[in-house]
Amino acid sequence: MGWYEFTHTIESSLSNKFESLGRSVTRNPAAWFVSTLILSFGCMAGLATMTSKSAIVDLWVPADSEAKINYDYIDKVFATSTNDVNVIFTAPNGNDNILKSTYFDILWEADALVRSLSITFEGSEYSYADLCMKNSIDLCDHSGSLEFWSHDKATYDAITPETDANLLAALAIDNYPGTGENVIYNPDCFGGDIAKDSNGYIQTAQSVKVTWWLQNQQACIDDYLCPELDFMTKFQEEMEKFVLTKAGEVNMAYHTSRALDDALGEAIGADIPLVGAAYIIMIITCCLSLGKGIRHGCSRSSASLAGGGIFCVFLSTFAGFGIAALTGAWFTSLHSLLPFILVGIGVDDMYVIVNHFQLTRESLDLEDRVGIAMKNAGIPILYTSVTDFIAFLLGSTSSLKGISSFCVYAAWAILFDFFLQCTMFVAILVWDHKRKEAKKMDCCICIGVTQTDEEQKKPRFSRAMTEEMFGKPKKAEDMYIRTVSDAFEYFAIWLDKYWLAVVVIFLAWFGVGVWASTENTEGFDPNKLVLDDSFFKTYNIMNKKYGMSTYDAVAPVAIYLPDVDLTVKENQLKIMELTESATLLENSNGPKSEWIVSFLTYLGTQSDICSTAPGTACEYTSTGVDLTDDQIKSKIVSFLAVDEYKVWATDLSLSTDNSIEASRTWLFHDKIDGVTQQIDAMNQIVNLCNAYTGFEGKKVFADSWIYVYVYQFVVFFEELMTNFGLVLLAVLITSPIVLKQPIATLLLIITVAMIDTELYGIVYLYGDNVNSLTGLGLVMAVGLVVDYNAHIIHAFFCNSDPDLTTVERLRLTMKQMARSVFFGGMTSFVGLLPLAFSQCEVFRVFFKMVLAIIILGLAHGLIFMPAVLAGLKIKPPNAMAFEEGAKEKYRGGAAKVLDDQVKVVNNTL
Repeated sequence: MGWYEFTHTIESSLSNKFESLGRSVTRNPAAWFVSTLILSFGCMAGLATMTSKSAIVDLWVPADSEAKINYDYIDKVFATSTNDVNVIFTAPNGNDNILKSTYFDILWEADALVRSLSITFEGSEYSYADLCMKNSIDLCDHSGSLEFWSHDKATYDAITPETDANLLAALAIDNYPGTGENVIYNPDCFGGDIAKDSNGYIQTAQSVKVTWWLQNQQACIDDYLCPELDFMTKFQEEMEKFVLTKAGEVNMAYHTSRALDDALGEAIGADIPLVGAAYIIMIITCCLSLGKGIRHGCSRSSASLAGGGIFCVFLSTFAGFGIAALTGAWFTSLHSLLPFILVGIGVDDMYVIVNHFQLTRESLDLEDRVGIAMKNAGIPILYTSVTDFIAFLLGSTSSLKGISSFCVYAAWAILFDFFLQCTMFVAILVWDHKRKEAKKMDCCICIGVTQTDEEQKKPRFSRAMTEEMFGKPKKAEDMYIRTVSDAFEYFAIWLDKYWLAVVVIFLAWFGVGVWASTENTEGFDPNKLVLDDSFFKTYNIMNKKYGMSTYDAVAPVAIYLPDVDLTVKENQLKIMELTESATLLENSNGPKSEWIVSFLTYLGTQSDICSTAPGTACEYTSTGVDLTDDQIKSKIVSFLAVDEYKVWATDLSLSTDNSIEASRTWLFHDKIDGVTQQIDAMNQIVNLCNAYTGFEGKKVFADSWIYVYVYQFVVFFEELMTNFGLVLLAVLITSPIVLKQPIATLLLIITVAMIDTELYGIVYLYGDNVNSLTGLGLVMAVGLVVDYNAHIIHAFFCNSDPDLTTVERLRLTMKQMARSVFFGGMTSFVGLLPLAFSQCEVFRVFFKMVLAIIILGLAHGLIFMPAVLAGLKIKPPNAMAFEEGAKEKYRGGAAKVLDDQVKVVNNTL
């Protein structure tokens, strides 16, 4: 038995199973409908177990990566991270000098508002003073432009009478009055075009910033439940009112540590109506195009059938979500895209089933018609659904949980939709046909409809029409276009003449895609995740515009030293040596912040350590000093008790017996404008630490808060190529069974690879960056692209009548399948169309990606692939008889509709 005969045997066996299923549903539609409905609701019960995640480190950093391991270590050992709330002020026009007393008066009003806030959490009252992060002198910690007056309004009023000159004089100092630290006009205080006088004191700036630091209890991290989070919510609510009251006086933006999570939730809620709009648009579209359509009258239209099909898609979406939740997959903000995707691609199976049902002769019994329809529709929808399922399932192997969880939800929803379309929808189809036979009104079966003589004479699908659809094509000169199918058949004749020009044009476009792919840059703007008018986006835009964003300008980075023996003076010096080496890297710089320098300075003043003459200190910062275990334990405690040195407590992790378990020193990354420089900065210092062997084999590492954003791009391209390769492998394995000939599978694989390359290039042509959202689009593209191309290839190679020429086979293929493929793409477009009107930019970007997928998929499936088939002049395999001595030869594909109907009629007679 050859491969063709082997695959045909498998296909015939599966087709017979689908026929049996169709007959069973026809005999017991109510039982199938109720049982599948109960099963759907049972799967939805899994929604109760759904876990929502929004933290970037959980979603976009691989769980087994060094970055995630380091992050978890820091979170456990240095449990001193902070929350914050902050504001940025500019003049009303955004350009004038903000260093004026009128503006600072408003800034002090904002400060007073923050200090007055209080919340009730689990029955207890918490004020700002209860929740703020304390500084070295046990006062609430702040940073920003009010630091020049120690964040004290009384001090401001005393030394800064309300004149601009006095304000500038107060800013012309070398050390902050509260902490004594050196004044640095950094982005945490001032932004925009900064001008200084000849002494280096600031004279003009376009923006000022103030930050109020809050505690970050472990409950905030583990359970996202703590009073600090409620305080931030209160801050956001009050600042929203404050901004409105000061409109016209000052331009203001505000932000909190929880701002992104809240903005994401707001974005999801704002676009929920679009989901409803997508379903309504799809129902209207299906009512107009499915079955006979409403143009054929109230009794022969199929609006209720269309509604039933959309209901199946709706059920499958939430049932699939329930199954995915039971597997432990997380739900994220990006999952709100799935209803749009699923309603777009979920109705394709419905169209295929209805079209095959319409191709059956109306003189047959309903059970025979449904059985024949399912026999011929089953394999195509099984192949496309399994391909989509596998594409997303393989996408779920990504180490990035944001991508993998999205793919898990999509995969189960698509598979469940296939199940419901083959069962529940077929039951609805049976009921709809019985309604038509009983001449009952569509959508209102209690009302009968009397058809006019003209309506009764309307043509139905006859044997003659079947023979025209599947028989040998007419001569080109005898053709005339009556239907969309005729138009596609005529297009096939044109493609046969100009196939070479068409192929050259598509190859040229592929070359553009390859070029554009090489120009892509990686990056992602969190502002795209939120609403266009979100306070989060407003703040970030202002933050970046005036150069106050540490993410785009500079970012603090720490070198962590776990288990390093600090009783040895050589190790003390090596800490400073390593930190200094880090500041010399291309993308790193000072100022350094080293607790060890202060500690050695402190030890130089201790008489039991320093043996110099009374009143003089030892200079240990250049030599270090050997200590005993008991000495370092006692001295580190006394060191941190000094007001001047309390600030270093956050950089030391002490055990219960006061041994130093870990410590860290600080410096800054600079020159980090863009993902490429950020990756370079991270790799440089990570490699420096990995290569450092000065601590007797103890591993040291570097980490910065920006790494959780950056690390996804380190692994992104490898992840993308791996997932894409796995999906192509799956297509390579499953396609030969359905497409039968190796050349058919090869053509499909090449076309899918071409389209995905072009899609990758379109990201650049759109002006967007490559990121995880792009990866989701490319994974999804494989499933959709296979749908658009596989139907054409399958129909062409299954039209194996040896009496047909290549162009005749191509004409039949386009006439039989092109209309279904085209409308399948259009329904996907219609389902996703509401995303174009989303208030969230990331959804609009996703819409552009899917629009490109649909256009490229249809163009390659309906133009490029037929042109290639016309040019290759591929001959069909040898015709194979169904049984010994049979006169009819196997013609394959949709042509079996006619053969099966003839067989059924003969058996009946």
